[in-house]
Amino acid sequence: MQASLEVTRSLLSDDGAEPTRVIARRLQELLDADAVEALGAGTPEAGARGQDDRPLMVLHLSRDGAELAVLVASRLPARPPFDSDDRDLAVAFVGEAGAALELADARASRERGALLADRDRIARDLHDHVMQRLFGAGLTVESIAAGLGTDPRARRLAAVVHEIDETIAQIRTSIFQLRGPLLAPVGGTRSRLLAVAAAAAAELGFDPALRFVGPIDAVVPSGLVDDLAAVLREALSNVAQHAGATSATVSVTATGSELVVLVDDDGAGLGATQRRSGLDNLRRRAEAHGGHLALDRPATAPGRDPAPGTRLRWTVPL
Repeated sequence: MQASLEVTRSLLSDDGAEPTRVIARRLQELLDADAVEALGAGTPEAGARGQDDRPLMVLHLSRDGAELAVLVASRLPARPPFDSDDRDLAVAFVGEAGAALELADARASRERGALLADRDRIARDLHDHVMQRLFGAGLTVESIAAGLGTDPRARRLAAVVHEIDETIAQIRTSIFQLRGPLLAPVGGTRSRLLAVAAAAAAELGFDPALRFVGPIDAVVPSGLVDDLAAVLREALSNVAQHAGATSATVSVTATGSELVVLVDDDGAGLGATQRRSGLDNLRRRAEAHGGHLALDRPATAPGRDPAPGTRLRWTVPL
């Protein structure tokens, strides 16, 4: 059947159309119906028939033996009713559509598996090759700087070591991002914070940088995760509304004794703005866990001019 082949192609394409709507549209064309409504699985047929004299045909769309939807095809009251040929054609079409859905699911599973394998390969390469070479370069530069004593060049080399350390931390976060969205357990702390940062990008007008240090998922108690996500959301919202920043960097560090969230921006700074909105909430959340909130300028790397903007530091004990 040409119509079922078109459905198969549509479902296997990447046009993003919702599968049930694709099937309903093709069924409407096939039956020369005036409308085809897709109802939820398990909808009683009597409830699908309406109160007028429209000719109706009710079909059940299934995949792998499970009902997905109830399709109700209708014509205007003045038009002829559906006959047995229409019904046979529709039943065959819906069966083919169910098979097409199974094919689409199988292809999606294969693509997901290929994506997982590719992400895992990239993550391994970053960890085993790129990070190790950066470690080696950092140690070399650090040893050279140590041999220069008070030479001004030692300070410049210390700044290079600091940049290498920052790059390594960013790569660690990138490795988690490659593996985390598909492999991390739903509701993990890192996944929650990555989702908050991604959601904040629209309000900020840019993607905030996010890095993790330490075993975040292992040591952050479940009772703290909701507050942690709320703190990051409020902090980024403050940056978006008050800072006039063009970049923001979030660092979440877990040690054996405390959890520290740093949010740095390159905006106007506290002195030139009224960025107190929401800060009381952040402070109360910290104090509820025995922690504290502090505001300052972002840290400056060795050998660099003072950085503009604001640093928010939210600390709680673990």
